[in-house]
Amino acid sequence: MLRHKFARTAALLLCAAALVFSSCTTSPKPEPVNPLSLLGSDNALYIYVPVDSHKEFVTLALMKLMELRKADSEKITGRIKDLYIGTMLGSGFEISASGNFPPNYAKASLTEKNGWDTKKYLSYDYFVQNASAIEIAIPCPENVVLSYKVQELLDRFDKIRFSKDSESDSGNSSHKEMLSFLESSGSNDILFVSSKPDLFFYSLAGTKMSLGVDKIKGTFASLPDKKETYGVSLVLEMSDPRTIKACIRLLQMALFGIPAKIYQSGENKISVTDITMSWNEILDLISK
Repeated sequence: MLRHKFARTAALLLCAAALVFSSCTTSPKPEPVNPLSLLGSDNALYIYVPVDSHKEFVTLALMKLMELRKADSEKITGRIKDLYIGTMLGSGFEISASGNFPPNYAKASLTEKNGWDTKKYLSYDYFVQNASAIEIAIPCPENVVLSYKVQELLDRFDKIRFSKDSESDSGNSSHKEMLSFLESSGSNDILFVSSKPDLFFYSLAGTKMSLGVDKIKGTFASLPDKKETYGVSLVLEMSDPRTIKACIRLLQMALFGIPAKIYQSGENKISVTDITMSWNEILDLISK
């Protein structure tokens, strides 16, 4: 009888140990995802920043968008590799970046003492800044996301994480082809693309125009002789090549007073060069 009880107890302990071990191994560490795939498909403007070539700009961006001290912003910038921004040009923005963030980095840095509240969504912690209501999350050590609605980016992260597809479902093939411009250049310049050109030019020049443009691709390039200023180049891809001349005239009126060069650069393309924007002007464009 005693031997029977002992055998039964041992069996129960083995079952319990198996259950504990199983529960510890069913939540694998999240794998990193392509940061660009975490941005929503409804943004009007997408921007890619190769951080190593633009650390001072990124430091200023984090100071302005997150209301951080310069020293704190520099520490975060030093951990980011590639930075992607999506903005609605008037109704919010979201940021997704790749980098190196230790597991407890956010909890140690974004504390209540420093003006942050910790919240939970799905299996992730996220942090809300009291001063600005901006939210930040680090779903895995290689990905960080920032937005006023960071739960949407965490939803996309989880959807990619638990699917066989390594990309987000945001947008159709045309949208994904447009975004591929941000990843295919290998340039040290900041790249941007917009599928809502009329809204882009309204935000840029304050003029409402119907341009007949399908999409805009462009660059922000460092200028050796001008501090905290980028040279801006645009390529407008027309939906109907027959409207190019009319579009050039509209652009000349909209950019009157700006020494910009506007010319046809392809069968259905218009190039705009020799524009400059300060870093603060670009950040105002993002955070409007």
